[in-house]
Amino acid sequence: MHFENKLRIVLKVIEEYPAPQPLNLYLKDHARLHRNMGSRDRKFVASKTYAWFRLGHALPNAQPTARLAAALFLVNDTRFAEFDQWLYEQEFPGALAHAPAEIADRIQLLEKLIPEFSAKDILPPTATLSDNVDHEKYTTSLFVQSLVWVRVRHAHASVVNEELQKQNIVPVASLRKGLALGFEGNPQLTALKCYEQGLIEIQDLSSQNTIDDVAPTANDKVWDCCAGAGGKSLMVADAAAVELTVSDVRESILHNLSKRFEKAGIKKYYLHNCDLEKGRCKEVKPESMDTIVADLPCSGSGTWARSPEQIATFGAAEMADYNHLQRTIVANAWPALKPGGKLVYITCSVFKAENEDMVGELAKSMEGAEFVSGKILDGMTQKSDSMFVAILQKKV
Repeated sequence: MHFENKLRIVLKVIEEYPAPQPLNLYLKDHARLHRNMGSRDRKFVASKTYAWFRLGHALPNAQPTARLAAALFLVNDTRFAEFDQWLYEQEFPGALAHAPAEIADRIQLLEKLIPEFSAKDILPPTATLSDNVDHEKYTTSLFVQSLVWVRVRHAHASVVNEELQKQNIVPVASLRKGLALGFEGNPQLTALKCYEQGLIEIQDLSSQNTIDDVAPTANDKVWDCCAGAGGKSLMVADAAAVELTVSDVRESILHNLSKRFEKAGIKKYYLHNCDLEKGRCKEVKPESMDTIVADLPCSGSGTWARSPEQIATFGAAEMADYNHLQRTIVANAWPALKPGGKLVYITCSVFKAENEDMVGELAKSMEGAEFVSGKILDGMTQKSDSMFVAILQKKV
């Protein structure tokens, strides 16, 4: 496609994006409706569209072509450098011919070139970052594509590594003693036999780190009260022979969880469809659990490098909604915890209102609650998500 035609298509795709639909699903739908586009053209459109949304709340009044040029300069995707250079010359002649290697330097250059642009405007204006989350570091991380991370189930590492070598799928990062592998791009991991057999799980690095401080032991009663697709439950089950209970408000996702557990060979567990926003889970008895894992609904701001379309649509109203869910779910799960038991509070957020502030509020408002620990799992330097995990313990 000619550059002008490519630009027209990209801007049309951006204009027609129906928020809050996930951007990746929207782009898949667009590809199905435009089968005349080749694979490289689809990748081109996706690259430029994702770049646009990475600017978040910044440059809201700029001309679309100028805003796109600014976004592309910050992302600096060298796969389509000819188009980018053409657009830079159209919008900022001679000013962006050479992109500095560091994102922070590209931001500084752009702030000098466009007086209306400030990196501080990218994030929602009402959001305060958690302690120990550096604003500049977090902002620059939004312009870096995250890796695809997998968790290798411990007993199967040699089989997994052998298949990866045969398929010439090479991880660019290996952590957690070789059991957390990071891959660039789209490595088609779901087509591998080791994936079909449940030997690996696609799970972000920080998510794999969330239960490190829990240390479940055999026969512990553990309740994953917002289980989702069951990633953290699988980690708990792999760590020890616990008595596992899982619940979620969404029946469809519990169906997916059951299939995932079956593939992983996990047969003994209790599954409940519970809406903890409306009240306690009647199937879970009071003071019956040694550990409750609460992976709570949140802004997802720690994952916005993967889903940048969410940056511009998040504001004070959304924060209030998530805070309501967080305090209500935890308060309704808390009575099921034994005295001396621990609740693991987890978000994939970097916002203080969802993390330290909410945990502090819960520790004061719930009977017998004591704050034990809390920390940000900083995934920015490893091209992974960032998360928050805290432990509340019930007094004996």
